[in-house]
Amino acid sequence: MYPYHKELQGVADKFDKGNFALWHNKLVPLSNNHKPCDKSGDDKKAVAYYVETYQKLSGNEFVVKHLNNKHTDQYSLCKTFAHTDVYMPCVFTAELISPLVLGIGESHPHEISMLFDHTMGIPYIPASSLKGVVRLAHTIGLIGQAGVEIKQDKKGREYIDDECCETLIAFFGTQARKGRVIFFDAYPVAVPVLKEDIINPHYPDYYREGQEPKPPTDNQNPNPVKFMAVAKGTKFVFRFLIHKDAIEHLAILKSAVKKSLTEDGIGAKTAIGYGLFKIVHEAEPPEALKVFEDERQKKEKEAGKEKQRMEKEASDKKRASMTLDDLMIEEINGLVNDTNMIVPLVKRCLDGKDKYEREVFVCLKQRLETLEQWKPDGSKQKKEKMRERNNAIELLIK
Repeated sequence: MYPYHKELQGVADKFDKGNFALWHNKLVPLSNNHKPCDKSGDDKKAVAYYVETYQKLSGNEFVVKHLNNKHTDQYSLCKTFAHTDVYMPCVFTAELISPLVLGIGESHPHEISMLFDHTMGIPYIPASSLKGVVRLAHTIGLIGQAGVEIKQDKKGREYIDDECCETLIAFFGTQARKGRVIFFDAYPVAVPVLKEDIINPHYPDYYREGQEPKPPTDNQNPNPVKFMAVAKGTKFVFRFLIHKDAIEHLAILKSAVKKSLTEDGIGAKTAIGYGLFKIVHEAEPPEALKVFEDERQKKEKEAGKEKQRMEKEASDKKRASMTLDDLMIEEINGLVNDTNMIVPLVKRCLDGKDKYEREVFVCLKQRLETLEQWKPDGSKQKKEKMRERNNAIELLIK
């Protein structure tokens, strides 16, 4: 069944285009015992149904186009800041070597959710999460270094005093000072594949709360829990901007980023090996660079067309308000030293002498003089024709 108004139920059955995140959060069917399920009502196949629906919705042109636009926007922003000499871009392309689980604590009827981009409906890594894991990796690396002071709070928990660590303040800031590194949301290079994964607790009675504890014995029935994960092999692009005031610590930042990706992991279940990456490039991915170049050329072409359209529109508007004399004078001033243009234009002016004022013929004479086409030249016959033409123009000027 669908736990929403009947008018939406028909839409849910035909939902083959659109945003998977919207479907996942708003149109999930429930079985008769109010558990998430597939279309047939089987609550054992809910996650498989989610994965199947994701693959169907995420492969459309809209998602691909907007993912490319997202990368193009981030890439362009990095280049723009780099040209100001205030920030320096730092980019990593990394590939998953184990499945990635994101947003597992998000509120959802299935209780095991995933974090999706609100617009595209595909998994991504928020900048805030990335900043947190990089900070943790860097902080752990500070332990034992000279000058790093470890304190205890009221509950006896140890922590590193930010104020005594220059790089912590420089990268991540404090309550009184903003950090000098800008973290971007990390997006996959291409639309990622989701897979159905499973956790299989073998001792459910041992872990279950609200009853008398039982030992973890092998006679207990396993309780498999299925969830969605981003498939390994998926490439993500991690982009940062580091301020010039912190450039001297760039190598330390890169080390912390590499450690967080390759050793600590991103997302949930990192303790059992999920969310680990390998660094593929310390630069933009080659396949994305082609997209950026194609997009740049496309935008330049569109901008050129728009400029031509606006210029033509302005020209048409200007010409609509011009007199017949103004139009002819404009055409005369556009003449070049080409007999094939000059002869027919002069003939048009002389044939229409009753339509034009004296200023037109003054302008015509001045233009012919400028182009060195006023003084008779050439053969005897040509000179005679030019004298007749010049006399006709002179008569109209007097």
